[in-house]
Amino acid sequence: MNFFTQRKTVTTILSGLVIFFIEGFFFNQGVFAGLALAVVLISALILCTRRIFNKVDPTVFKESLSRKILFLFIAGASIAMIPVNAAISRSRAETVIAACEGYKQKNGVYPETLSALVPQFLPAVPNANLRLFMGEFFYMSTPEHHMLLYAVVPPFGRENYSFEERQWHSID
Repeated sequence: MNFFTQRKTVTTILSGLVIFFIEGFFFNQGVFAGLALAVVLISALILCTRRIFNKVDPTVFKESLSRKILFLFIAGASIAMIPVNAAISRSRAETVIAACEGYKQKNGVYPETLSALVPQFLPAVPNANLRLFMGEFFYMSTPEHHMLLYAVVPPFGRENYSFEERQWHSID
């Protein structure tokens, strides 16, 4: 492997990791990864077509195709972060709900804020998931209604739990 091939491979890995970070920990929508995957698949098809007509050297073809496959796996993993973040959010929400119920059992009312659960019912208010953007829980407390919300796919795709109804609802 020569210097330029190594440099292209490093660039492929870094660009895949950038998309993984942006999608998996910031947006969590799959849009950027989906677009990048589409572009890479189209370029792979063009590369294979050119190889069929002997327009590309076999060594260059193998190196280029292997980089495209590597990128597909890395960027594709960011799309897998969507259900991972959703599962983490639901699990952490169940912990927060249990803490709110414990608070109500002890005090006769639900807390006004999630920070009221710390430190007796929770060591700290957890983030809803691994995202850096809209990754926190939102808690709404009125005299008649208490609700815990989090975004599955920001800014839409929100899940909310109604404490009075004791059930989950989806918004958007």
